[in-house]
Amino acid sequence: MLTKLFSAEQIRHIDAETIRRQGIKSHELMERAGFALFKAMLPYWQPDRRVVVLAGPGNNGGDGLVIARLLHERDYPVAVRIVRFTNKMSPDFALNLSRLEATGVEVRDFDGRLPEADLYVDALFGTGLNRPAAGIATQAIEALNGSDKPVLSIDIPSGLYADRLNGPDDPVVKPARVYTVQFPKISFFYAENAVFVPVFQTVDIGLDAHVMAQTASDVYMISGWRDWMPARAANAAKWDFGHAVLVGGSRGKVGSIRFAAKAALRIGAGWVTAHVPADLVNILQTADPEIMVTAGKTPGFLTDFPVPEGRNAYGIGPGLGTDGQTAAALASFLEKADRPVVIDADGLNILAQNPEMLELLPAGSILTPHAGEWERLAGPWEHTPEKWEQAREFAGKYGIVLVLKGRYTVVTDGREIRINPSGNAALAKAGSGDVLTGMITGLLAQGVAPLDAASAAVYMHGQIADEWVRGQNDFALTPQDLIKGLAFVGKSLLCNVRV
Repeated sequence: MLTKLFSAEQIRHIDAETIRRQGIKSHELMERAGFALFKAMLPYWQPDRRVVVLAGPGNNGGDGLVIARLLHERDYPVAVRIVRFTNKMSPDFALNLSRLEATGVEVRDFDGRLPEADLYVDALFGTGLNRPAAGIATQAIEALNGSDKPVLSIDIPSGLYADRLNGPDDPVVKPARVYTVQFPKISFFYAENAVFVPVFQTVDIGLDAHVMAQTASDVYMISGWRDWMPARAANAAKWDFGHAVLVGGSRGKVGSIRFAAKAALRIGAGWVTAHVPADLVNILQTADPEIMVTAGKTPGFLTDFPVPEGRNAYGIGPGLGTDGQTAAALASFLEKADRPVVIDADGLNILAQNPEMLELLPAGSILTPHAGEWERLAGPWEHTPEKWEQAREFAGKYGIVLVLKGRYTVVTDGREIRINPSGNAALAKAGSGDVLTGMITGLLAQGVAPLDAASAAVYMHGQIADEWVRGQNDFALTPQDLIKGLAFVGKSLLCNVRV
């Protein structure tokens, strides 16, 4: 359920070890990569669509030459422009250049102008780039970015670093799509690089699985969730799947706690209780009779929390409000709690206003801030890598799990960083986070470990949004649609039933 992500240096090591262990030549690996990329790009190849490949003299350019040869062999119109930003050519590039020239494909040096084409393939730089593009390479990048035709980048947009942040003025290709080799690159997930990596597709070229497994990394991409879900015995009863208690709600914000409680139930918790202000009980019991409800002592907002019981999972914050009495009730609850709790929304705002309460968090507790809540908790940051490191240090200091919500939500326990690739702008509306809180709490109730519960929930959450957009072709997803979308989880878990 996790895909390792690697630094540029590690990628070079994996390539070299693949060649050594598999007993192949480097040009054979290039041929394999070029063919896999060519197949992945099939939707773009058309008999009447002229393709121009811009190739640098390194191995990324060599991949581009293989693609050009394969296009020509299948009678697609293709031409190549060599961007000679250095006088040196990699041996495998030189070999594939001679092979291509023997076919009669039009191959010329790039002279600062793009030839007419319907589609451009960017094969200038790969992951080995360690300084900003300059000279003729900059001209090629600017020409591609100035074109009104689609650009496809091989492995990584040319000019982008694989594992660190570029400078604001560095020339970088802005493709329509990136076809990345074997695994995404860490920099794809930086918020600053969204314009350079609007969409990426991973292409398996058969790099050695044992080498990748043995190469250490603490950065991962979440790639699924099923392995984290508990198996269900055929004779299971509700108490086998735990009791999720959602604490929150205030006058005018009953929807938040309702969404969280419904999501906890839908994701499989055995039973669910919502603890809300006294005047909200009837609303919840009428709207959702499947959710049990307990009443706080006062109307309008909570001044007391339930007494924590070790067997229960608690999610705190949706619609809670930040009244001083509510904050005191949260502190009292945390002093007694002895197992992880999920805290979101106004629960996070109370912690930010009372930072001494962070020391009360039970080990493994899960905080789920969006960008504004995170800044209130931990202070400002300048860029994504700094934000990730800030989160890692914060999680390690307090022994918790952080879920930094965003386009690429990041989950960290202070050791690993797990990046979620699923989701889209359909989630950008009030209530989506409340559903996520309920999902995580529901998984905790079923005994899933905190880091895995957070990872599974954020992936599912985004997956539902992705399926909605594909099916509905719009961004009109509501929190209730998200909850209904969780039905696919139950269907998928049929394979986890033990007979």
